[in-house]
Amino acid sequence: MFLLLSALLLLSQISFAARHKQKVAVTREDMKRVYDEVRTPYKYGMVVAPADNGHKIDCPTVFREGNRWLMTYVVYNGKGGLDGRGYETWLASSDDLLHWQVEGRLLSYRDAGWDMNQRGGFPALIDWTWNGSYRINTYKGHHWMTYIGGHGTGYEAVREPLHIGLAWTAGDVSKAHEWESLSRPVMSINDKDAQWWEKLVQYKSTVYDDPKRTLGKRFVMFYNAGGINPSNQLKAERIGIALSNDMKHWQRYKGNPVYSHEAPGIITGDAQIVKMGNLFVMFYFSAYNPSRRYSAYNTFAVSRDLIHWTDWDGEDLIIPSKPYDNLFAHKSYVVKHDGVVYHFYCAVNNDQQRGIAVATSRPMGRSSVHFPKAERKGCRQVTNLNEGWQARLSGKGKKEAIKVNLPHNFDDYYGYRQLRHGNLHGNADYTKNIECKKQAGRRYFLQLEGVGTYATVSINGHAYPRELVGRTVYTLDVTDRLKTGTNQLSIHVEHPSMQTESPWVCGGCSSEWGFSEGSQPLGIFRPVSLIETDEVRIEPFGVHIWNNNTCDSVYIETEVKNYGSLPATFELVNKFTLASGKQLFRQSDTLTLQPGETRMIACAEAVADAHRWSLTDPYLYTLVSMIKRQGKTTDEVRTPFGIRSISWPVLRHDNDPRFYLNGQPTFINGTCEYEHLLGQSHAFSNEQIRSRMKMIHHAGYNALREAHQPHNSLYQQLADEQGMLFWSQFSAHIWYDTPAFRQNFKRLLVRWIKERRNSPSVILWGLQNESVLPKDFAEECSAIIRSLDPTCHDQRAITTCNGGEGTDWNVVQNWSGTYGGSADNYHQELCRPDQLLNGEYGAWRTLDLHGEAKYSEEKSTQLLTTKMRLAEQVADSVCGHFQWIFVSHDNPGRVQPDGAYRRIDRVGPINYKGLLTIWEEPSLAYTTIAQRGKSNTPSLRLTAADHQTDCLRAAEGYHYLYRINCGGDCMTDEYGQQWHADDQRYWHSWAQDFKNIDPRQASQRHITDSIRGTQSASLFQYFRFGRHRLWYDFPVADGDYRVELYFAEPWHGKDGGEHDDYEGLRIFDVAVNDSVVIDDLDLWAEAGYCAATKRVANVHVEGGHLRISFPEVKAGQAVISGIAIASLQPVVETPHDCRPTWQALDTDTIARLPQDLLPKDTETRPAVAYKPLTTPAEGQVAATQFVIQPGLGQEYALRFRYKNTTGAPVVARLTIVDAKQITLVDRKITFPATPNKFKMLSTTTGTQINAGTYTVTVESADVSFRELEIQ
Repeated sequence: MFLLLSALLLLSQISFAARHKQKVAVTREDMKRVYDEVRTPYKYGMVVAPADNGHKIDCPTVFREGNRWLMTYVVYNGKGGLDGRGYETWLASSDDLLHWQVEGRLLSYRDAGWDMNQRGGFPALIDWTWNGSYRINTYKGHHWMTYIGGHGTGYEAVREPLHIGLAWTAGDVSKAHEWESLSRPVMSINDKDAQWWEKLVQYKSTVYDDPKRTLGKRFVMFYNAGGINPSNQLKAERIGIALSNDMKHWQRYKGNPVYSHEAPGIITGDAQIVKMGNLFVMFYFSAYNPSRRYSAYNTFAVSRDLIHWTDWDGEDLIIPSKPYDNLFAHKSYVVKHDGVVYHFYCAVNNDQQRGIAVATSRPMGRSSVHFPKAERKGCRQVTNLNEGWQARLSGKGKKEAIKVNLPHNFDDYYGYRQLRHGNLHGNADYTKNIECKKQAGRRYFLQLEGVGTYATVSINGHAYPRELVGRTVYTLDVTDRLKTGTNQLSIHVEHPSMQTESPWVCGGCSSEWGFSEGSQPLGIFRPVSLIETDEVRIEPFGVHIWNNNTCDSVYIETEVKNYGSLPATFELVNKFTLASGKQLFRQSDTLTLQPGETRMIACAEAVADAHRWSLTDPYLYTLVSMIKRQGKTTDEVRTPFGIRSISWPVLRHDNDPRFYLNGQPTFINGTCEYEHLLGQSHAFSNEQIRSRMKMIHHAGYNALREAHQPHNSLYQQLADEQGMLFWSQFSAHIWYDTPAFRQNFKRLLVRWIKERRNSPSVILWGLQNESVLPKDFAEECSAIIRSLDPTCHDQRAITTCNGGEGTDWNVVQNWSGTYGGSADNYHQELCRPDQLLNGEYGAWRTLDLHGEAKYSEEKSTQLLTTKMRLAEQVADSVCGHFQWIFVSHDNPGRVQPDGAYRRIDRVGPINYKGLLTIWEEPSLAYTTIAQRGKSNTPSLRLTAADHQTDCLRAAEGYHYLYRINCGGDCMTDEYGQQWHADDQRYWHSWAQDFKNIDPRQASQRHITDSIRGTQSASLFQYFRFGRHRLWYDFPVADGDYRVELYFAEPWHGKDGGEHDDYEGLRIFDVAVNDSVVIDDLDLWAEAGYCAATKRVANVHVEGGHLRISFPEVKAGQAVISGIAIASLQPVVETPHDCRPTWQALDTDTIARLPQDLLPKDTETRPAVAYKPLTTPAEGQVAATQFVIQPGLGQEYALRFRYKNTTGAPVVARLTIVDAKQITLVDRKITFPATPNKFKMLSTTTGTQINAGTYTVTVESADVSFRELEIQ
């Protein structure tokens, strides 16, 4: 009988448990319904940020009192974890949940007591109903707050444990005032009933009023704490519950923790509970979850009883994705109001700055709140010298000095006049004053990252030797000339035409027009820094790290130099850490260096189960290289490094045609990229580079090929961080057989490799595109590369492209369908053993030309997508291919005028195969390619302009002097207001600086898409674009004015869906009378694609004119659709001409521009060809002579048309003798072997020769000549 009763009881319990489980179960449909309700895909940005780097803001709690929204948050008063005192609690208020005003403190530090240094509070008893009142309720006439309390100083529990305190007030909670609190913790880790999961530390707590007493008591506290799980010994943070009926006496729930994740060091914390119908939703954050690529994020769980929680396993709610939250995006507080969900969270960036940000369920624009400028820490003091230079062109007709910031290029628009060589050459001078506080035992280095082409640095009047800098980094020790106080820094820049000493030559100066592509800059086109270090320092790019092809060992070389005057003994430490900062291994050596001595120190270490860098998971370790002297770190270099293996068929020789990444075949879908942009080629800001890389990712590419010279190193850094393969290129179709060229080529080659070899993204070294390097010289350069990069033996390959010998691989260019042939056979051709990787494929494209015309946008798109589709069909039989080119590029030396259908858009010479125009307007090909693999029906994206109704309404009480339809004709808006045509009396653009060019050239565009947020679309559909050479001048009487500026994003985001992010693709400033009134305007981030945007500036004018300009454009082009200027004083409106002139530009079109319509091209340095005195039969004459007659005293380029059919290079003797029989040149020259046809070899006289008659002799019996061209 007892057994029977026991069995029945057991069955009853099982049945009850089953019914209870069924009752509390949360279905997948429930979870998805909650997710759809609470998701907030639109990041508005920061809403509360510290004013300085000495404070950090955290843990938002949002509630309502009356008609005001209030937010409490905690403030830590330190820069690091140990230097601050601790947390205080502050209050802010808002009318709209987006704009917050700081009110003051609620919980301040105390002079004594258990909580004197930690008082981080969280208001209690807030209405937890979803979409409810969010009122903060009272209990016994008081408002309540629990808080993190502690005695120890520093960040949270860094020195002493934290406990939970209780505070209250009878005062007005909307006003900042000090709340009362208990003299002891209300809950402590030392309590007798403290549970294992909270024995180490207690953190955030929030108390809710539950009148239904779901868990038996009225007040429910959710709190998170740290402890060690006795069942698995894992230390982690978990969430538990405590219960009370009087707010002061708390009973822990016996089933704690109620919510956790079990993994080493994982955090599950900061629960916010909302009641959504019959469901409880817990918003929480997790950190260091091994299943995530990012460190900290916000997500949610759902329960029916507050005890049993179902975790959401879909897309996280908030993750790190913006510059302000790229480290942590965590600690939720979520409310819904007026149909919009606001997800407040703590944003932490990689500089360890902390503040409060918000994301929303509908786009609400972009915040203007930012972190302060970050302070860079470290043993090295790096001073950015990019701002505040005075620069001017020197030489004939030199201009007045102008104020510039770096990067800077004087050759901004010169190359776009349809002249074969219109680019600017000459000299320039840059000067600025720099402050320095010199310290004994320290060294000071000036670092130039890019100068076109030569730089002569002067410090306080002392000139250092002239240096060919070009496109690699040059570091100069300026210690001896630098002084404490103000120093004058001057940099004289030389960018001569027809220069022959550098690997990087303007295409218009090339020995072979049409082959050496692209322009070269005139100016300091990359950043400049002053670096202060210890006298014993790690040399520039002196840390080299690589891994073997099995990814189980890393190898490190560190180059160290003693710049001091005495011997130095020190410890060299190399510490290798995980991305989290956890040390994986540490190597150290004690060394002594004599004064001036440089030494390379090598070490190696095994790495087990390496976390490999890949395209989907670009994981980066950190190598910290340190010099320690007397136990103190005196120099430090941090090197991000990804462990990965790559493998090419050209190095394997195993008949497998595929490229492998980490042992997995990987199809390379790449594009090629020049650093070119209308108005700012080469001189790219960091924002411009990030913009380009973001667009390349949007288009779906997984690889990037530099075209065709070293780019700004940020490209490579972003490829490492974002997971993109990188084919680095050094030069293009250039060779001068002179000692200076050979020496500079090899010297700069070494710099190039050292700057890039640590990058996991780099998979190929490109020595030269369409190479004309002699085979023996290419082999010598390849040997240099292999000596600097050991992975070239079995991982990275050394290449030329579309011609060349002496490297591992001459990669083909397959232009079938573009230059003859058929694209329909592309996949078959690509599979051939002599192809496998295609360095370039592309299509000519005439912007706005549509239909069946040869170069229409549709035809271009069809050709590109056909080749992409066919290549993907044979992805398992090839390595991949690279599209040419991402953005159309400057192409001096050629005649290429047909990049656009409208005459007004034609600039050049431009290689117009770009997916984007030279001014970065996306073509049909770009939008089509970007949509490949995505939904055929992109979701209609909301914009922040959707809810505005009166964008163009006149301001009450104002009288309007001007309403200008920028880039458009006269129109009447929805309010009956007359907008006048864009009048040349007021506007200015770059083309007005040049003769014989329409001053409107390449500065106006027209779109036809509808405009969100206005009924007057035409005002926004026509617009002007430009950079620093676009501005407006309006005559006005002195006084106060309201300036209304109207914009719409015309290009970016056209086919974007909800998850697509186009922030940062266009960033520009607007100034009124040279004072910036809008800083870093980003139209897509502000309002979205084709959304009317209005900004207002109130200005005071003196001097009779009002100038609107765009002094700094960090990314893309500035655009402006409309300008209105108004005054409170009665005014007489200026009469305007309303003849339609701008709309007529849309019909002034031509598909192919006849040669006679191009501007007359004059060559200031004409080339003259000379025939040999005799035309000997091959192999029968020992010498060939030419008589030349140069007309000016110059150094001359010599271009031999020759034939060498011996099958091997021929070394000949070259002499130049003047009319007096004086030998001016006597040296060797090498003629590479040729097929049975004439080719060109370039060299120079190597010295200036005067006007006169000279005999040029080439002594060789094995080379025949057609002509010698001199220039």
